Amino acid sequence: MGLQPNIDIHIINNTIRPSKTYKLDFERKRIYGYVDGQEAVRQYILKTLLTKRFQYLIYNDEYGIEISPFIDKNLTEEYIESRLRRAITEALIYDYRISSIDDFTFEFQLNTVKVTFIAASIFGNLYIETSVGGGD
Repeated sequence: MGLQPNIDIHIINNTIRPSKTYKLDFERKRIYGYVDGQEAVRQYILKTLLTKRFQYLIYNDEYGIEISPFIDKNLTEEYIESRLRRAITEALIYDYRISSIDDFTFEFQLNTVKVTFIAASIFGNLYIETSVGGGD
């Protein structure tokens, strides 16, 4: 009998962590039930874009969006678009469920910018529509 090689085998478990969380009703301002999967990612995106970064001690420095009031200033639309694109991407890309933020469109209305984009997630693509106003 020859020598048996000593082989150490590690099995890597590639399971998707659950994303189940409480369901937030943004319109009625209440919490009820649960969401998971794609709907949980959508909720995360909307909540993140409503939360100012560094303002609440409950959240770490990676949570929320960092937008200073610039919509109502005399800045070019191109500058505002570039700044919003970067701020939104930086706010969302920290989540392991989101792989990219693409296909931005911007619609300027008085002191508000309507922003749409596609968030590619592990649960599929999500079409997101939100507004950013002066003072946000």
